[in-house]
Amino acid sequence: MSSSNLTSDMLRPRKKPKLDSPPEEPDVARLLQKLALYREVQERLNVLSCHSPTTLRRLSAYLRYDLERLDLNLSRSKKMHDTLDLLFTVTRALACTRVYEEDVAEVGKQKAEVRATSGMMLHMLEVKHDIGVQTGALRILANLINPSKSLKIRNPAYGTPEMAALMGKWISRDKNGRLVKMLVATVGLDARECRFYALKCLVGLAKFFDQELIVALEDVNLRPFLTVLEEVGCQTATEKTSDSLLGRIDDVYVLCMTLVSELLQKGWSQFFASLDPAFIPGLLKAVRSVAPSSVPDLNPDDESSVPGIVETPDSTIKFLQHAIKTLHLICKRQPEMSLDLLDLDDVHSLILINKSLAYIQRSLPSNAKASLGTLETLRSLVQVNLLISRRRTKPCLNIMAEFRSEMIKVAIGFGMILARTNHVSILRTSLLQPILELFLCNLPQCPRTLQTAIDAQLPLMLVKWWNAMSKPQYLESPHGAKVTSKLKGSILKVLTYVLNDANGLQTYSKMDKEVVIEFHRNLSLNVRRLLSGTEQQQEDTTEAESDPDTIDIYPSIGVRSLRLFSVLFINKLCRLLLTDQGVLADFIDGAYIPNILGLRKSGWSDRSEVTRLLFTVLERAATDSNVRFKMRDGEFWSRDEGGGPATERRSSFTLIHFLLILVVAAGGLLYRADHSDSNRTPKPLDTNIPHILQRAMVFLSDNYGLDTSVSMILCNCPLVTFDKLVDLIPAEWVQRRQSGDFISVLPVVLWVIERSGAASQPAPPELELELDPHNGSSSEHVLVTSLYESAAHFLETLLNTPNCRSQLLTPPTLHVLSSSLANHPIPSLLRILSRLLISEESLEPLVTTFGTSSALEPLLERDDILIAIQASMRSQKGVVRRLLKFWAYFADDFDMRLTVAVAIGWWMGERLIFCVVEEDTEVGRQVAREILERFFETMLDCHAKEDDAVTSRSRVGKVLKYLGWALRQRGRNPLRSWIKGVEVSWPRISTMQQMLQYGDSVSVFHGDDDDVVTWNLPDDPTACGPLTFSRKTLSTLSAPLQVLLYGSYKETIEKVVTIRDVKYPVWKLFLAYCEVISNRVPERYTPVDIGLCDTEMLETLLSLYQLADKFLVDDLRQVCQEVCVFWCRAAVEKGDAEIVGRLWQWIRMIDFGEEEWRTRMEKISFWGLCCCAGEVGRGQG
Repeated sequence: MSSSNLTSDMLRPRKKPKLDSPPEEPDVARLLQKLALYREVQERLNVLSCHSPTTLRRLSAYLRYDLERLDLNLSRSKKMHDTLDLLFTVTRALACTRVYEEDVAEVGKQKAEVRATSGMMLHMLEVKHDIGVQTGALRILANLINPSKSLKIRNPAYGTPEMAALMGKWISRDKNGRLVKMLVATVGLDARECRFYALKCLVGLAKFFDQELIVALEDVNLRPFLTVLEEVGCQTATEKTSDSLLGRIDDVYVLCMTLVSELLQKGWSQFFASLDPAFIPGLLKAVRSVAPSSVPDLNPDDESSVPGIVETPDSTIKFLQHAIKTLHLICKRQPEMSLDLLDLDDVHSLILINKSLAYIQRSLPSNAKASLGTLETLRSLVQVNLLISRRRTKPCLNIMAEFRSEMIKVAIGFGMILARTNHVSILRTSLLQPILELFLCNLPQCPRTLQTAIDAQLPLMLVKWWNAMSKPQYLESPHGAKVTSKLKGSILKVLTYVLNDANGLQTYSKMDKEVVIEFHRNLSLNVRRLLSGTEQQQEDTTEAESDPDTIDIYPSIGVRSLRLFSVLFINKLCRLLLTDQGVLADFIDGAYIPNILGLRKSGWSDRSEVTRLLFTVLERAATDSNVRFKMRDGEFWSRDEGGGPATERRSSFTLIHFLLILVVAAGGLLYRADHSDSNRTPKPLDTNIPHILQRAMVFLSDNYGLDTSVSMILCNCPLVTFDKLVDLIPAEWVQRRQSGDFISVLPVVLWVIERSGAASQPAPPELELELDPHNGSSSEHVLVTSLYESAAHFLETLLNTPNCRSQLLTPPTLHVLSSSLANHPIPSLLRILSRLLISEESLEPLVTTFGTSSALEPLLERDDILIAIQASMRSQKGVVRRLLKFWAYFADDFDMRLTVAVAIGWWMGERLIFCVVEEDTEVGRQVAREILERFFETMLDCHAKEDDAVTSRSRVGKVLKYLGWALRQRGRNPLRSWIKGVEVSWPRISTMQQMLQYGDSVSVFHGDDDDVVTWNLPDDPTACGPLTFSRKTLSTLSAPLQVLLYGSYKETIEKVVTIRDVKYPVWKLFLAYCEVISNRVPERYTPVDIGLCDTEMLETLLSLYQLADKFLVDDLRQVCQEVCVFWCRAAVEKGDAEIVGRLWQWIRMIDFGEEEWRTRMEKISFWGLCCCAGEVGRGQG
């Protein structure tokens, strides 16, 4: 007997074993005779089942000895067949017979028998026996190294560790791979059983020693494997029963496909290197032969739509499991050699197989679980479809154009199987992730595909998945512990994208309420964890493929949940259901505000996205009036802590408090950043805070702007509501009262308006919210204006409530509004200011506090705004009458009358001046004159130094500037025309011209010495010396001077006169007049134009008038009067309000002169002041 190197150490010299058995055991020969009576394996096993392991071991040794003896005579193959059959039965019986490990001696003998038996079988394979003998030997070897899964191994000698150690020796000593080559060669034989057991042996080797087997296969011809697989597509390889959708596959092909699939998964590179080009077509042909011609459509809404039970061929399921897995591996490894070879028929067959498996599974009872082979097959089909959809070659694009919708439908069918309640234990990431990736890759590319997915109940499938994965029993299972955030995020991502479609959201709203409520409860828990900052980020380093047509899947579960809620609140039914569940109540919690404002670490990767989504949820919820009122009043539906039935809960902390705290705290942070100490490095401010402030104000103004109860909270909120955020509020925003400290939103809004309005350039929009459909959000585009405009709009809505109006009617508030309006005019701010000014209830506080001045003074340089406000004010006909009643009521109160006069000036404008010359039914001429005189008196009283006087002069000056502006806007000014038409005496003007020209040489002596008088002016230090003049000339013009110069006085004798309280220029001008009148002016002096007057010249003229009145020189007085009229006209034309004002003051102060002239002069100067009102205000204000 020849033996190889592999088996020589296993085959020892044999002698016939003793057949004498102990008394308690039957004789081995008799047992063999009894076994020979039965032909079936099961019958023989029944006979052996009652015998001990020792007896079976001895029987095995006897049969092995018999085989050694028969091996010497190769012609006795029939006897060898029978012996091998008996040895197979005994070996199988030994494996199932219990042997206790405590019996060490017996266990050792059993192990020795196993080694000897396996060595004998290997030896027989090397000897050139016929097919039957080789088949028998392979059968025993396969039973040892790869027993059937239905066997229950009880003998430790046949256990997995022992067989692995035994096969390890085989592999290590088979240096040239002779054993593997022999088994592969056997696969190529045209004998089914021989192939079957050879493949079974190879599968057993691959199970434990895949890498070693792969090394051994590197030099092996693999054509036998390909030949076997090519046979699957033949008509003889498959058969279909009447009650089966799928063809039945022989176990040989199943084992061959299993072996190839296992080796490919382990990295069998030689297979790819020597891959026959015909392998893929052959594999696809085999798959097509299994596929049915058609499959009935299933109703996704009815799980019992399959009539009867459809037979499931297990061999076919297993073949498809490994065949399609192999196809997936090859397509993934070498797409150019596989995916591009697929045609429409191949993909159609794959889809039919997918539908068949789903159909078969639906035919089973509801409590029946899908087999592992079915799940693996369905997963591999989805993976192949996913590879096709990701490839951008022309064949794959054609396939997707034809079958994209079908792929989505069959994937949903697979998902529905996993969504069954009894399949919770198999919801593994490896099964769910390919389906989700297929959805993520294909849904955005085709609207028709999205509609197909919605009709196939994709939302229901995803919700059921999520509910199943959220159950405690699943989370405690091994599968639940491996679920990653990426998988959950993908589920929410796909669902969000689907529900963005109107049909998807409508379908979702009609789903079973119990399923949806459970889903909402789980999502709400995620959002609470997110907003409270307790969300645990699971590490997930797997990155999605960078495909522009796919949807990114990076945000956290909490953000995904919040985004999904933002979509659900679009639908009214979902909105009401979510509100009744208390979801909104979970969002409105003051504990979230520090996280929203970035005051503490929350773990949010994108704070702006979280806040935008939160406000989007609130805004969409508020579109329903019922929900809006519930949020306002704090009435929500939620479950109690004990998990009992839903009960109504009323909370004192409402949405209004939540938003008020956001507005005040965000404003306080901005205020602190603007007023931080320059010596300290300020803490970085979250850039999202202006957006939060803006969104909160926009939400309040759009939804509760006209609600009085809301304005009560916004304007009078107790400070204790802010809890720990009180430190963020500036002290000037807190209202101190006897009942406690309160906060109003108005100082915050006004500060925001002032802050934005003080900028040199208009503030750009600070928030532009664009919801991208590829991010699973709404496709609508919501553009929000700048923070400045949002604050103004919010203030305008608050103005509708009395509580807010009363707080706004203060001069600082009005000044802030008008200053901001002057810098950055917007319509809403203009409407606010106009409404505050023309309100009936605001008139009295505006008058008593100079509020109208505070509102209008900053707008004097903005003609367009001032015209608009002026039109609004003049539309209120009864306001001036009320102001006149105030004027009459405060007749004895000078200060209050001035405040009323200022208000009347702002309200009436140029009409107040026109009342001086035109009849007005509303304001009498005398009242208008009194008011204007009060203005002029205040402005021209330059000696008042008190702070109140300066402030009053400033306010009156602004009013006069406004009056001047209004006059210019009106254009027609009757006062100016009248003054221009006043006639003057030109001869007297000519006299003044000569006086001014001759004044410089008036001290020149004319006449003899007896006629000369010297004039001293001691009160004027600027005098250049005494003046000499003819007393005869003086005495002829003035009677008082005649008495002085020719009487019996000291001055007459000494001819020296001292004049007190007269300035040198005035006396020179007086002497010049005397010279001109006495016709003693030389011809060389020609008259010149007197020109315009300055203040100094005006004082000289007024002093000259007084001097003429003192010395009774009437003609000189008339000259001075005419010159005053002339210069007043010129000053009005020039706009020199100072000259006119000084003249008006002087006329009112003198108590001498002609009454008629004084009245005329006062009228002219007063009207001149009215014409120059704007210049009076500009010069003094």
